[in-house]
Amino acid sequence: MNNSPTHQLTNSPTYQLRLLCLLILLLGCQEIKTPAYNANPEDLPDQEAWNTTIYLSQDGRQRAMVKAAHRLHYAATQSTVIDQGIYVEFYDEDGLTSSLEAERGIIDEHAHNLWVKGNVVIKSLEHGTLETDSLQWLEEQNLIETEAHVKLFTERDIITGQGFEADPGLKNWTIHRNIRGRFIRDENDKEDEK
Repeated sequence: MNNSPTHQLTNSPTYQLRLLCLLILLLGCQEIKTPAYNANPEDLPDQEAWNTTIYLSQDGRQRAMVKAAHRLHYAATQSTVIDQGIYVEFYDEDGLTSSLEAERGIIDEHAHNLWVKGNVVIKSLEHGTLETDSLQWLEEQNLIETEAHVKLFTERDIITGQGFEADPGLKNWTIHRNIRGRFIRDENDKEDEK
């Protein structure tokens, strides 16, 4: 049995505890290397904002008001990406004509065009409701259009089809292909036939 002072010191619980603490300290002081994120600066937004309102106008007259839950602005492409819910109100010379809701969208800030996707619903104040999965609003022509499947609910009819074009208030509209629907005859129409 070795009873030397060195052997007694290295076998003591206090020494072993100190040695363990020293090892933990030394290991804890090592620099932790995280993988570098090599983001291209051109891919990053110039601005980011939450719960914002954007006004789109033509010749000094408001055409649309866009509310965005979260938006990213890219100066290089002159575009705003809305990725957490979008609400739009469309206006004509008499005021509000319709509202639009969708999951996400993009605004082309140069032309003021708007593209939306995901559970798109347009509610006209006077001419029904349109449901689709994507559409675009062309500000210059004041026209909404899509090549996607649409479902239009009017006061008396439900019409479906492929491809759609209309003014934002849904007053004048065209469904391009595969038109189907349920048309309800008005009681006045029946009396006119007698």
